Amino acid sequence: MKHNQVRIGALLSYVNTFVGVFVGMLYVPLVLKILSIEEYGLYQVVGAITAYLGLMDLRLATTTVRYYSQALATGNEKRQQEVLSTSYLLFLGMAALLLALGLPITKLFSVVYAPTLTIQQFAQGIIMVWLGVGSFAIAFPTHVFSAVINSHERFIFLRLVSILSSIIKPFLSYALLIMHPMAVTLSFVQLLLSIGMFIAYYIYNRGILHVRFTVRAFRKDLARDMLKFSFFLIIIAIVDQVYWQAGKLFLGALVGTASVALFSFAVQITRYYVTISSSLNSLLFPRISKLVVAIEENVNELNRLFIRYSRVQGMILMLILSGFILYGKQFIGLWIGQQYDQVYYLTLAFMIPFTWDLTQNFGISVLNAMNKHKYRAWLYSLVVLMYIILCYPIVKRFGAVGCAVLSGACILVGNGFGLSILYSRLAHLRMRSYFFWMLRLLPCTLIALAPGYFLLIRYPIFSWFGLVVQGMLFCIVYGIAIYFLYFSQDERLEVGKKVASLSKKFLKSKDV
Repeated sequence: MKHNQVRIGALLSYVNTFVGVFVGMLYVPLVLKILSIEEYGLYQVVGAITAYLGLMDLRLATTTVRYYSQALATGNEKRQQEVLSTSYLLFLGMAALLLALGLPITKLFSVVYAPTLTIQQFAQGIIMVWLGVGSFAIAFPTHVFSAVINSHERFIFLRLVSILSSIIKPFLSYALLIMHPMAVTLSFVQLLLSIGMFIAYYIYNRGILHVRFTVRAFRKDLARDMLKFSFFLIIIAIVDQVYWQAGKLFLGALVGTASVALFSFAVQITRYYVTISSSLNSLLFPRISKLVVAIEENVNELNRLFIRYSRVQGMILMLILSGFILYGKQFIGLWIGQQYDQVYYLTLAFMIPFTWDLTQNFGISVLNAMNKHKYRAWLYSLVVLMYIILCYPIVKRFGAVGCAVLSGACILVGNGFGLSILYSRLAHLRMRSYFFWMLRLLPCTLIALAPGYFLLIRYPIFSWFGLVVQGMLFCIVYGIAIYFLYFSQDERLEVGKKVASLSKKFLKSKDV
């Protein structure tokens, strides 16, 4: 049952990712037909501010999964109830605190952004901040419900709800934008979705898992331990938000909302790239948490999973990255218009350094489960300090391009070089084996890029049809190169067996 949950959950994770990418790509140009680039930039600025509010959850969702999964592994029902009660009360307390902070947050927004916004944009911005506060206040207790479902490894339900949310959001947004063509409409849609997620997860916990939430099992010592564990996760989360959001805040204050919109397009594409990588990682965290309970006996199993996971990640991410390098300009031109070609270079500044980090991010779950994530937090803190010091002068002089290049450099130093050292020394992951397999991907990528480049020169792309056709040919050449140059002999035999099995089923269905 659990094996099927992981297998089908992994498949649905990728389905969810590609549904989100497809719908999001369709959604943005439709929104831009209704909203001006300045209105869309306003939405991104407010989104950057409210994203920091989400940090108030202190990463307790991840903490709850860790503690609850380990309680499930030992079969300690009393401990399970204590974890749920403690985390639920902590989340409710943070939701109340967030609502109380709504007023000072709007005051801060007024002071910083009033000089660069019109009167109408400023009024909308205040309302959008309050809607964002409400969305996160509802989302906080929802984290407990999702953590329980995750710990029980009921990934199918989690992914189906996420897929449904991804589909509903753009259509609901577009329908409401037709009636109310303002940026504030997008924030209102997010509030509605937060309410929907709360209801869905609560019903599943009570009706399917039969989990009861009570405050009677609350324990102060457990709350203290969970907050201590979460402290370093919150530092990591702050750094993550700085990478994604601080650039928008600096650009909004120093350059203008139009520049924020361009930067946001690049961030949006990169976040889809990151989401594809993170899909499997979230499924494996409960299993990793159980393995590290007896780390000495399970170190070989962890390394087997690490190499297997990294190879899969590497094959997928290098296909996407090389495809974007080759066809990114054409894609952006067809997606949002030729006038936004700068987005291509901004996106590459993020994607190239992130690839190293994303192919090895299995190690993040290992560090978290081993309670050694504080070292990652200190590393990130040093890097983000450098980022903040340099961001203001670079944005003021070079605008969005300088901000993106600076972000990419920090990602390369911290998430690339730094984390590789931590994974090797603290998590006992075999990084030499990891680099061996990642370097073997380069010939496969070059073999696919060469004919793709010459085909693009001979037949320039001016339509979605042309992009899809050349993209499919590129994927085929890449897949052939992977099969012959990257797969082991056993893997090639396994692929051959599966192809033969599918062929037999297809022929039988035709005979019927």
